[in-house]
Amino acid sequence: MEINITYCSENERQRALRQLIAEHCRRRGIAARFVDRFEPVETPQIIIDGMRAADISLISDTNKAVMMPLPREITELIDQCAWSL
Repeated sequence: MEINITYCSENERQRALRQLIAEHCRRRGIAARFVDRFEPVETPQIIIDGMRAADISLISDTNKAVMMPLPREITELIDQCAWSL
């Protein structure tokens, strides 16, 4: 699985979300290759195996591109993608 994350390295919440994703993959035994991109963004952009996380139905409509992705939604999405491999 490839996970591309564009986030602001100076933003503590965004760095914490990236760490949460990496830790979740490690705990689940998911072999993930991370591609980090550092840009000043308001909300992290996460792409899992070529699919933007905001475009996948598990991400709630109220949380699409305007808010920080919820950790629960992202970890459920990673699990779903891992099971579909």
